[in-house]
This record gives sequence, structure tokens and C-alpha cells, in this order.
Amino acid sequence: MYLKLLKLFNLIAFAFLASQPLFYLLALARSQKRLGASSYIELRKVLDKNLNRNLKLLYYFTLLSALLLAIVACALSHFLHFITASIAVMALVADILIALKRNIPINNLINTWEKDAYPRHWQLIRRKWFYFYHIR
Repeated sequence: MYLKLLKLFNLIAFAFLASQPLFYLLALARSQKRLGASSYIELRKVLDKNLNRNLKLLYYFTLLSALLLAIVACALSHFLHFITASIAVMALVADILIALKRNIPINNLINTWEKDAYPRHWQLIRRKWFYFYHIR
């Protein structure tokens, strides 16, 4: 029973987490790439402000549910569930590390820019952000 509930919570958590990059792939990435500097900076600032807290909570919940699923599956000798949950944990940790080391510092840099005062190479920085986001 616990294993089924954990699988459900974990599936829901990963579904919410996966919906963000899916939305980026379907619409937001192309839209952002077509924006001029001022509009892009304004959009990034608003997105970061609104997403930061919610995404942190979602990442914590997803990581916790995946870890619990791996532990419970191992304790109950459900090795296929243990292996898949362990892979999910490793992938999520890799995603978090890339975000912390690459995307978030770029977000923080962009958030220091003003709409009318930004570096000449701002498009290169935007391209770099998308590069690491696509890796994630």
C-alpha cells in the first residue's frame, strides 16, 4: 500500500516538474528568443520572481518522494522499483546541480540588469542559459 502511494506521489511530483520544461519547449523558448533585450529582461525578472519559491518546493518534494520510494522499494525487495527510483533520484540531482551551478547564476546576473542598461553581449548570455536548460 505504501509503495503504491509513494509511486503515485512521485509520479505526480515528476509530472509537475516535467511540465515546466515541456512548456518551455512548446512555446516559451521560441517566444523568449524573439524578444528584444528590454522585453526579455522584464520577462525573466517576472518569471524568476514568480517561479523561484514554487519550484524550490516542487524540487524538494520530488526529491523527497523519489528518495522515499527508493528506500521503501529496497526494504520491500522490489528491486525494479528501487533501480528506477534510484535512476530518477540521480537524474533529479544532476538537474539540480546544473541549475545551481549554471542556470541560477545566469538568472541572478540577468536580474541585475535594467531594461535600458544591459551588456552588449546579452544574447550570448541568453543563449548560454538556454544551452544549460536544454541539457537539464
